[in-house]
Amino acid sequence: KSLFTSLELLLPDIADTLSSFIALTAFAYSSGLVWFYQGYTSYVGIGQPANYGVEDFILRFADFIRGKGMARFVSSLIGFILFTFFAGAGRDCMKYGMVRRLVNDGKTKMIEAWKDKRVFYFKIVLMKAKVFLMYTILAVLFGLLIAGFGINDDGSYKAGIIYSILGLMLIAIVLLHIALMFRYAIMFNKKTGSWKTIKESFNIFRRKTKIAIIVFLVTVLTMFVAGVLLFLLSNLQYMGFILNMLGSLLIGTWAELYIFYKYKGIN
Repeated sequence: KSLFTSLELLLPDIADTLSSFIALTAFAYSSGLVWFYQGYTSYVGIGQPANYGVEDFILRFADFIRGKGMARFVSSLIGFILFTFFAGAGRDCMKYGMVRRLVNDGKTKMIEAWKDKRVFYFKIVLMKAKVFLMYTILAVLFGLLIAGFGINDDGSYKAGIIYSILGLMLIAIVLLHIALMFRYAIMFNKKTGSWKTIKESFNIFRRKTKIAIIVFLVTVLTMFVAGVLLFLLSNLQYMGFILNMLGSLLIGTWAELYIFYKYKGIN
């Protein structure tokens, strides 16, 4: 009910989606990918290769990267990643400021949420960087486990061990996600710094493990069901894409509201 009476909550997501699309288009042109793709499709279209497919595409793309497009591609990719990272932090400032006010005060107060950038922007940037580092360390650790225990001396793979390690890695990633699930609700309600926010989120997971897992399952199952429905709607001519995009924004915003409401209930 709060979501459908406060559709302005979607504005930060719409602005972020549009800016990401513009940035992606700029990356495609500045990196040379557009001309590479046009050249490849022309090459395939005139029937030059006797046998082309994914392998042929990868080989030609590798040649493109190794050639004169390497520096341009890498610099464009770094620029795109940095832009989306910092623009995403701006979206989070606006969005979570509105969500907090709606949950606590009953109104989004968009102008006041905009002013929150001065308080939260760099805190969010630091927290996003630290969370990314945590996931990276986790991936590296499990990668080392696979390298150490999943490969024989002759270079062959131990499939059973590798699948077991990957299964444990998936469980660890899910648990880390649940442990960090309340981080934005904590930061925007308590105005804490990045490390203190992360520690408090882990403390909530430790003290309220059952509730945290239930919140996670409800959000995942709801988003899965909504995703299936949106996939079916995407087959509708003309309106399918728009309905799919708006539906995705709505269900994502609902999940954020739900987490903030549950955090308020916990406290």
